[in-house]
Amino acid sequence: MQPVTVDPTVAWVVWGLILVGTFVMTVLGTWLIARRWKK
Repeated sequence: MQPVTVDPTVAWVVWGLILVGTFVMTVLGTWLIARRWKK
């Protein structure tokens, strides 16, 4: 097994995408729940 060399920039981009993705999903989830509760 060869060690995988990852560019720091690539790692940062991946982490950023993961963080933004989870954040967006959380906001969308809470927004949808709030919309359902208001009805």
